[in-house]
Amino acid sequence: MLCESESGYVWNFVIYTGQGTMFDNDYEDLPVSSKIVMTLMKPLLKKGYCLTMDDYYNSPQLADLLTENETDVYGTVRVSRKEMPSGLKQEKLQKGGMVAYKRRKVTAIKWKDKKDVVLLSTVHNTEMVETEKRGKLVKKPKLVMDYNNTMGGVDKVDQRLQDYPLTRKRRKRYYKKIFFHIVDFALWNSYLLYLKSGGEATALKYRLQVIDETIKKYHTPMMSSK
Repeated sequence: MLCESESGYVWNFVIYTGQGTMFDNDYEDLPVSSKIVMTLMKPLLKKGYCLTMDDYYNSPQLADLLTENETDVYGTVRVSRKEMPSGLKQEKLQKGGMVAYKRRKVTAIKWKDKKDVVLLSTVHNTEMVETEKRGKLVKKPKLVMDYNNTMGGVDKVDQRLQDYPLTRKRRKRYYKKIFFHIVDFALWNSYLLYLKSGGEATALKYRLQVIDETIKKYHTPMMSSK
């Protein structure tokens, strides 16, 4: 899913169907993870957006491609990715230590917290910022702080859709699961737009109102059960 980071609005999504998954033909030569990103982002390229993603998708090659399309990116990255600096893997750090490498616009850093955290960015450098943790001031890379603050869009959608799911776990027919999942997305997006326009109802009350309005508009005596 591609979501707006603050609200969780679902901008685009790809339904995974194994080898038959449909990607944009312009990106057929890319790795699967990069195909997903570029297919989702294609309508937003060259518009100055900044994309946050986790280590399954992120890579130096993808960062270069997005930069060429006037789109910035940052997020966690696997140290084993192609073109990642070998020094990131070899360097042993003490807690709070950091090592960084830069290539053109792409910066890769490794920072030691409880464990090693490896990130890649086209908009950050090695800047450190202070933050409060358990009543104490500690320093963290600004890249880590920004990543933590903007990575929650997809998580927010997943959490909220679990509250009132239309899709039943035991439903066997996959096409019905897909259909109801898409309806869930539509309800979630419409609820966010409702809030943005001044609405104050809870998610549950909003859903019940949608049900009432749908019944009023489409229900007829011929549809009544006997």
